[in-house]
Amino acid sequence: MTLKLESKKLYIGDRLCHIAPADFNLLKLFIKAPKHLLTKEDIKNAFWPTDSNPENKIYNHISTLKSSLKDFPKYQIVTEKGGYQLVISPNE
Repeated sequence: MTLKLESKKLYIGDRLCHIAPADFNLLKLFIKAPKHLLTKEDIKNAFWPTDSNPENKIYNHISTLKSSLKDFPKYQIVTEKGGYQLVISPNE
């Protein structure tokens, strides 16, 4: 997985994975915190610190990010213990 920060493009292997800019930023947050469970509060503070109810935004962006990664089963966003985590399966 390669994130091109300036162009906001995601490559998995040699394939370009189309991803919305907000989802790209969310993925970047996951990558900055490997093996860390990101709570809804972590995500809220990173993107919508003044929003009193960002639940729908968080859910929608997690859902679209999961959908963007669906063709790449090695990379999964999982829900666990009230938060989310990027899980990268070992090479097969």
